[in-house]
Amino acid sequence: MLELTNIPVPMRHGRPSRLGVGATLLGKLAVDEQFQRRQVGEFLLSNAISMALEARKNVSSVMLIIDSKPEAFEWYMKQGIGLESMPGERYRLYLPFNQIPIEQ
Repeated sequence: MLELTNIPVPMRHGRPSRLGVGATLLGKLAVDEQFQRRQVGEFLLSNAISMALEARKNVSSVMLIIDSKPEAFEWYMKQGIGLESMPGERYRLYLPFNQIPIEQ
C-alpha cells in the first residue's frame, strides 16, 4: 500500500487522503546476455503485465510499479506502454492499470 502523498497527482483524484493506494510491484527483470536482443525481455514484461492484470481480480491494485536499474531505465521507456517516473524517483516507474489496453 502506497501513501497517497507518494503517488502521482492524477492517481490521487477522488481518493480519501487518509487511505493509501494498492499497487503491484514488479520485481527486476533480467535477461542473460546470450539471449538479449531476441525480444525475451519484451516477452517477460508483457507476461508480467498480463499476470498483474489477472491478479487484480483478487487484490486491490490501481497501478503497476517497476523499480528499474539505472542501466535498464531507457529500455523500459522505449517499450511504448506509457510508463512514467514516480515524482522525485526517476527509476521507479509506474503504469496505471486503466491505461493498459486490454486485447479482445
